[in-house]
Amino acid sequence: MSVKPTASESNLTSVVVGVPKYMELIGTFGVSDSDAARWVGNTATDCENEEDVDYRATAKVLRTVRGTSRNSTYLLGSSYLEVSSSIAIGDAQPLKLCYR
Repeated sequence: MSVKPTASESNLTSVVVGVPKYMELIGTFGVSDSDAARWVGNTATDCENEEDVDYRATAKVLRTVRGTSRNSTYLLGSSYLEVSSSIAIGDAQPLKLCYR
């Protein structure tokens, strides 16, 4: 049985233009240190369509710490990313974080 990727917690909800911040995601997900992360528009249905990529913000995976599994269906871990924005993004236009 596989684990559905879910970020259950984040320490960051907003970013100031031009000021990099560090985000910690906690959840059952498979982000690894070599993954690429990027932001897409909130209405995007997947992460593969280049037209959905929002280049106003960036995300770089810094480190991933995998948790220990109590059974084969649950694994809780943390992933740390550096996020920044080059231009203001309105509250009515939130972005989604994609990784691969």
